Amino acid sequence: MKIQITGKNMGITPNIRRIIDEKIGGLSKFLGNFDSDLIIVDVEVGRPSRHHRSGDIFYAEVNLSLPGNMLRAQAERDDLTKAIVKVRSELKIQIEKYKGQLKK
Repeated sequence: MKIQITGKNMGITPNIRRIIDEKIGGLSKFLGNFDSDLIIVDVEVGRPSRHHRSGDIFYAEVNLSLPGNMLRAQAERDDLTKAIVKVRSELKIQIEKYKGQLKK
């Protein structure tokens, strides 16, 4: 699984990179049937704008390219880690649904 990380209106620190690798990279255990070289994960994290009026709002958006399908999830939270965890849980559900369709 190849994870590509980009930041919008913020920098990507080593701590953010570690969290993304742990949470999003952990989805690989649910993708055991797929060739890991064919799985590409595009992660974008950031702030919707630099001057958000209701405090710090962060978002995480993930596009997961699987052979024959593209899964996508997005979340906005007041904490970047919470947004990454929410995206991970949404993708886990989508992966399980996709694998169920393949079995049929």
